[in-house]
Amino acid sequence: MSGQAGLKIVRFGDTHSYSDIATRRMFGDLAVVEVLENFDRCLEAAAMSRLVIAMLPVHNTANREISRADGVPVEERAEGMGLRVIATLELYVNHVLASFGRLG
Repeated sequence: MSGQAGLKIVRFGDTHSYSDIATRRMFGDLAVVEVLENFDRCLEAAAMSRLVIAMLPVHNTANREISRADGVPVEERAEGMGLRVIATLELYVNHVLASFGRLG
């Protein structure tokens, strides 16, 4: 989808981050992807062009709503910029406790 009609996906996070995994699952390995430095830059890029899709997490199982540094939820910030959700993807998450030594 993204290789057609000039669409570009912007996301935040390293390779194998949730945004990277979601992008590859939804758009395949042929997606035109640009990794930006933070959530706000991704939202700003999407707000400036109908040919840009921001792929960002908005909820997680540990913390519920994902918020920016100022405490505003990512989804609320996006809505405030006139953006809307066009698709959702739920990724299974394993939570692992890692420690040195014994617990208890």
